[in-house]
Amino acid sequence: SSFREAGSSDFTLAMKWQGYEDAGLGFAVKPQLGYSSLVGATQDDRTTSFGTTLVLSKEFEPFAVHLNLGYTYNDYSLLATREASKSSIWNFSSGMTWQAVKDRLKLAADFGSATNQNKSVSKMPVFGLAGFVYTVNKNVDLSAGLKLGLTKPETDLTGTFGVTLKF
Repeated sequence: SSFREAGSSDFTLAMKWQGYEDAGLGFAVKPQLGYSSLVGATQDDRTTSFGTTLVLSKEFEPFAVHLNLGYTYNDYSLLATREASKSSIWNFSSGMTWQAVKDRLKLAADFGSATNQNKSVSKMPVFGLAGFVYTVNKNVDLSAGLKLGLTKPETDLTGTFGVTLKF
């Protein structure tokens, strides 16, 4: 089936700085910059966002666990969107990876929640995510996953794709 509805087109650029790493324990800071534009809308509705996430990781070969705590500020261009949406968003997630194929393939799972962007809804969106990270070479990872909404405010199903460049 096909549909034609207004939807969003999102782009996020995130970098991660590994501030500390020793004996499998790591701490990182991940600043981010995002842009979203509502495609097919009657008005020009776009959002610029910026924030940061703190990441705490511990490796237990072949597993690793991660805790993430983040904050994002959204700058909405449209007055109606500003009045209906929260600008400050806090998020939390915990995840695990398993090294399925040495130096090539990791399977990943993540569970998390965030502040609801909708000012009129107090229930938090909660999600579960499962996917993989494929290491092309020492500088490039490709990742993909499916994100499932576990509470009503979260989108039911989302595909995620990423490219990680290491330097």
